[in-house]
Parts: sequence; C-alpha cells; structure tokens
Amino acid sequence: VDTMTTYITDNVAGITGCTIKENDTASTDYEGRPPFSFETIISGGSSDADIAAAILYCKPAGIKSYGTKYAEPGYPTNDSSGNTHYVNWTLSTSAFVWYKRTIKEYSEEILPSDYSAQIKIAVVEWAAKEYTLGKDVIPQRVVIPVYGIPGILFVTVEAGVSYTEGTEPSAYTESRIAVGGQYVVEADVSRITVTLEA
Repeated sequence: VDTMTTYITDNVAGITGCTIKENDTASTDYEGRPPFSFETIISGGSSDADIAAAILYCKPAGIKSYGTKYAEPGYPTNDSSGNTHYVNWTLSTSAFVWYKRTIKEYSEEILPSDYSAQIKIAVVEWAAKEYTLGKDVIPQRVVIPVYGIPGILFVTVEAGVSYTEGTEPSAYTESRIAVGGQYVVEADVSRITVTLEA
C-alpha cells in the first residue's frame, strides 16, 4: 500500500493527498469495499486519465480497484499491450470544521483592536497546512496560531465538524474528532467565533 501510494503521488501532477484502503478478506467490508479489493482516495490530480493510468500500473494483478468516482465498470485505460482495463477510485470530499474559542487578555502586552479578525485569519491559514486527507481535528492544536497574536494570556478551544456546508455541528468538544479517510477538513472565518473573557 505504501509503495502504491508513493507511485501514484509521484506520477500524477497536482495530487494533494492519496490514501489507499484495502479489503483482503473474502467478504464485503463495513465501508462497502468488495472482497479482495482496494480503494484509492485521491485529493487533487491533473486528470482522470493520469490517475487511472497510475493506479493501473501499480496495482496488484488480479485485485479489483474500487471507488465511487465512476459507476461500474469504471474509467477505461489501456495497459502497455493496448488491452483495456477499468479503474475505479474515490475523490476526497470536504468536512467543515467550526471553532469556538475564548481568550483572556495578557495585561503586559497590547491586544490589537481587531484581535478577533486576526485570530480568525491566522487559524484559517494554519488549518490550510494542518489538515491533509483523513487527518483528525485536535482542537487544542489550534492554540498554536492564536498565540501568534500579541496580548493573549489564555485560550480555550472547542471544535465541531459537519459534513454539509453551512450546517453547524450539533455538538462541540475539546477532544479529538475522528475524520474519515475520504475527507479533507476545511476551515473558514465564517465558522470561527472568538469571545474575550473579562
């Protein structure tokens, strides 16, 4: 699996994430992968033809590729002998993180008047680098960019994740939030609230 992931990433321009999950049992697994199959989950990629070719060239002989990008039989691509094979994969989808944070002012520094806007921008920029394909949300890590703003003594962070854009999660937590392997978490200033505690 590691070798396949490296091959696909190295041979398809524009890929920002690649994860492969395999089902090596004789039964369909709990995520719907058929027996003796693998699923390649792709984020980015220059073209479907390049992705299909890379998967075909590195996959095990006789093992079925699975995915939701194309309906069966899949995307047609040819091997070096000109024979047509059908390749399947899955495109990553977005998960949407929401943050609620409370800060306390540090009296020995000057808290900027636009502290809320600065915090939100810093968090979004940090999240764009932090969240890769399938990476979980760990709310306490978000204090890293927040402390880059002067005048902050203490930060508490709660987070929630939704899978429908514009829909706020029903619950927030300070604990790790597991994210499925097909998702890339996205942050946005509109989903961040900042409260200054007196």
